[in-house]
Formats: sequence, structure tokens, C-alpha cells
Amino acid sequence: MGLGVTSRADIIALGPIEVCRRLRQAGRPVSAVMAYALEGAVSGTHWNQIPAETKQALRGDFARMKRQTPLGNDSR
Repeated sequence: MGLGVTSRADIIALGPIEVCRRLRQAGRPVSAVMAYALEGAVSGTHWNQIPAETKQALRGDFARMKRQTPLGNDSR
């Protein structure tokens, strides 16, 4: 299953939560830390240095996404 994410520009356009959603649908493990890492990749910041307010917003968005997105089954 192609995720449609092949570049930094794709991550910027989709946002970290949408990229995590696509990974989850493809059966890949995802976590809030992955959302932080994607945000850091976009902003040029180490994930651990992302502001607390941004992390809090990402955690909330990630939790909502996880509840709404079934875990996929990648049958490779």
C-alpha cells in the first residue's frame, strides 16, 4: 500500500498526524513520539526540543486519530 508520502514536502502538506494515520492504516506501528519526530523534521527541530504546547496539541490530535483510524493489516 502506497502512503503517498515520499518527501519532506509531502509531510509538510499532509501534516504529521495525517502521515501517522496513513502509516496506521498500512499496519505500521505509530506513536505520539512519531508525530513529534515528523513535526521536528518539518521544523528542523529535534523532537525532544519541540515546545510543550506543540507536543500537547500533537498528543491530543494523535489520540483522536488513533480512536478514529482502525489498525490496518499490511499483508506483505
